[in-house]
Amino acid sequence: MQSDPTIEEDLQNLESVIANFMTANSCSINDYDYIDLDFDDTIVRSQYRKLSIISSILIKKYSINLKFSDLEKLDRSEIINVVSSIKSEVIAKTLNSEISASLLNFYGALKISTENKRFISEFKDKCEIVSAGNINEISTCLEYNGLSGLRMVFTSLDKSKVLQDRKKKYKKCLFVGNSEDDYLSAKKSGMEFIKVT
Repeated sequence: MQSDPTIEEDLQNLESVIANFMTANSCSINDYDYIDLDFDDTIVRSQYRKLSIISSILIKKYSINLKFSDLEKLDRSEIINVVSSIKSEVIAKTLNSEISASLLNFYGALKISTENKRFISEFKDKCEIVSAGNINEISTCLEYNGLSGLRMVFTSLDKSKVLQDRKKKYKKCLFVGNSEDDYLSAKKSGMEFIKVT
């Protein structure tokens, strides 16, 4: 049985994760000029279900079975390229449309926890989403949750370039993410990092 995407799932809330970091480092959130936030599995639990949707479409419609571990390493254009090499370019274009429509519906009903909405609203002036996700999907989710207007930057899985630019503009910055790629991007840019699980 597939879970209801409107149900809040078990994800550490940003406020408590950041508060724990601040306590451990004897500092305050007010000491930071800027906070960059990853989106998927940082602000809202979504990555597994997103990959499940893509996998289901690939298997049911195109008989292509890619492992989750392979799907996690590929962005959408790379998935489409894989399908194009296995099937055909025409099928790959159809697949891209199907994935986009399905994920837009998914994100349009994805509920961000009350705690994370409160944190983002409170610190909206110093927060920005830095994501390798799709701008339309993330914007749809933010709008559904009453958080439209939040600054967003879209990049590749290596977010270090964006974080380096931020670090040049602001003295004290923080990046909050959930993955090894997020950690490595923060480390490469010289930015402090908090991991959400």
